[in-house]
Amino acid sequence: FGPSLIFYGNENERMSSKSKHRGDEGQRTTKLRHSIDIKSLTEWMITQDALRELLFIDKQAMSNQNGKIEVTARQFGFGQSNPTFKLIIVNKSSFDETQLVLRKKPQKLAHATAHALHREFRILKALELHNCSSGPSNVIPVPRVYSYCEDNSIIGSEFYIMEFVAGRIFSDPSMPGMSKTERRAAYQDILRIMSNLHSIDYHGINLSTYGKEGQYVERNIQRLMAVSAKQSKTVPVPEIDDIAKQLSKAAPHCPNHISLLHGDFKVDNLIFSHSEPKVIAILDWELSTIGDPLCDLANLSMMYYLPRDTGVGIAGLVGVDLLSYGIPSQQDLLHGYVERNELVTFHQLKDWFGFYMAFLFFKNCVIVQGVAQRAKAGVASSAVANQVANLLPTMIDMTSKLLQKNPPPLQSNL
Repeated sequence: FGPSLIFYGNENERMSSKSKHRGDEGQRTTKLRHSIDIKSLTEWMITQDALRELLFIDKQAMSNQNGKIEVTARQFGFGQSNPTFKLIIVNKSSFDETQLVLRKKPQKLAHATAHALHREFRILKALELHNCSSGPSNVIPVPRVYSYCEDNSIIGSEFYIMEFVAGRIFSDPSMPGMSKTERRAAYQDILRIMSNLHSIDYHGINLSTYGKEGQYVERNIQRLMAVSAKQSKTVPVPEIDDIAKQLSKAAPHCPNHISLLHGDFKVDNLIFSHSEPKVIAILDWELSTIGDPLCDLANLSMMYYLPRDTGVGIAGLVGVDLLSYGIPSQQDLLHGYVERNELVTFHQLKDWFGFYMAFLFFKNCVIVQGVAQRAKAGVASSAVANQVANLLPTMIDMTSKLLQKNPPPLQSNL
């Protein structure tokens, strides 16, 4: 499915309770579910200057390394949109070992513009540049990226190689295994990093052309309406159109702030240190662009509206005693963001946040409608696709209620 919907793997990939407790499930690997030509990949890696030191080989001898470098691949459980692999590389001469990550496009693309790996690589490189000139408190923690391959003949599709960051990834935003004090600190760090991201001068790190400035929500509503219209030929959902019309009337008047946008900012796209409640890397930049920063805040806030488990891997905080867990309430989360971002006032956020939440849920309604369409056609990519599709009425109801309960300031004109 689309990367912004919070689904994890399929039923035969459920994590053990022990693994889930430690936050290790996000870095668990399996045997390859998507094949890779290891020989071809190894030959390509040996030619890359950016990988030379990581492969423990001398530049003068790079052309004579076939057979001396052994590469083993395992596939991560995450990376549903873009298959993601852990590479274990051993130099058979020195017996040195290193671990890297390979992200590739699927060999069959659902849409020509989907799976924007080149954009991930570009923004990660730009954020490296930002981090080099920033103080420690303003760094955006991201994996280092090394080499991008556009040649489909190497392993069947485009891919890039990046650093492997060992840590904890929590699919459950209640962060099992952390103490109350640690959770409080973890969420403070999440807010700090999100605010830092939204405060970056993207012109200064060569990202002026990374996206259109302004009207981000308005443009995306129109795009999603077009997608839904096509999907409705197979799975008609008139309520989606009704919600889109309400959002469209308010969108031209929303705060429309402009910043770098992660596009899928949520707890399970963060890697935490094994030893402290600190974010050490942000993953999955496929949907990043120049956009409205309140969409990232709303995306993170979706956890307050979702149950901990619905049987299809959706993770949320409904039913969790937030106070006893040390997790901020949604109100506290919004206050914490405003305190760190001088562009946004709490009054403005209070007036418009229901609109942003409804927009994010609307986006996910369209995604689930697409899952339902593929399930009906028998080409869905997950064993739980039918269960996911069955969530659509509930999600539509939630979206409608968000607009009713928290109408934007222009309610009289809607």
